[in-house]
Amino acid sequence: MSDPSDIPDEGPLRLDSPGVPEVTGRPMDHKAQPRQSKKEKIPARQANGYYADHVTGDRLRSVTTILGGGVPKPALMFWSAKTCTDCAIEHLPALVAASRHPEQLAELRSWILRAHTRKKEERAEVGSLVHQVIESRLLGTPLPQTITVGETTWEVDGPELAPFLEHFLAFEQEWAPRWTASEMVVANADDGWAGTLDYTIGADGRIGDALRAAGYDVDPGIDLMGDTKTGGDWDRITSAGHVHGVYPEAGLQMSAYRRAKVAWLRDGSRVPMPPTAQVGVVLHLRPEGYRLYPVRCGDTEYRYFRHAQMVDEWSSRIASAQASDPVIGRPLVPVAPAEAVA
Repeated sequence: MSDPSDIPDEGPLRLDSPGVPEVTGRPMDHKAQPRQSKKEKIPARQANGYYADHVTGDRLRSVTTILGGGVPKPALMFWSAKTCTDCAIEHLPALVAASRHPEQLAELRSWILRAHTRKKEERAEVGSLVHQVIESRLLGTPLPQTITVGETTWEVDGPELAPFLEHFLAFEQEWAPRWTASEMVVANADDGWAGTLDYTIGADGRIGDALRAAGYDVDPGIDLMGDTKTGGDWDRITSAGHVHGVYPEAGLQMSAYRRAKVAWLRDGSRVPMPPTAQVGVVLHLRPEGYRLYPVRCGDTEYRYFRHAQMVDEWSSRIASAQASDPVIGRPLVPVAPAEAVA
């Protein structure tokens, strides 16, 4: 059998192939906003998908917004359809009862159409729980007793959160992570983005040892980027071969945070971004248990993230019908032969 390396590569070029241009500058370079010294010093994510730096007046595109507009997610469409369909089936009696009342039916239909959105928001309390536990470790304070998300308060030992907390504490017991930061806002103004990383962990402990034993080049003197995923079905593999709930986009996201130039501490002070390894970890936390996965988030992944920025610019600005010079112009009208341009 021939050596695969002897076969000419005639397929699409990888971004790390020679001759592929790099993305430079800020693809989504919007106008600055007025400086407001009385507002929070830490940039905050706005509803329009930007972080507002009130100290400098800069607006930086959110990393998650970039990935939402720049990386195709075809499976998400089918998941949304399935979630809404399941919701409709579960509430079939209510649908039948409302079928004779147009207003009730319209209201119920609208509620069913938002089923996928509610599903995504169901685990917001779990993410909040994880961050508050990490905060308690960093500050040396007791574990929280309740978690408040929006207007809802959850008991940590209640049926919704207790399984997640049990497995998170088991993760801490088995891996002994040395937490170094949590929910830290970071940014790269030169490249035009900002985001909030989940947490960082010292690479000098058991997690770093396991990564090095698996063949990853990890300096024990720096930190590891980390993220927690609470979605997906336990022990399910997607048709693409991915763990359900843990997707490669996590590598793009963490590669961006790794390339941040500045970070903000809780007191609002601005500091250089600490160095992190080119591999991070994702903690998949579910009621059934937990698993820890290595995730590449190095320079190659960041190059792909930068190209995702270009796609996001195309889909959200250049391709917009409201653009000053839209891609699709107004419909043409025939002109008389004498008026035709030669």
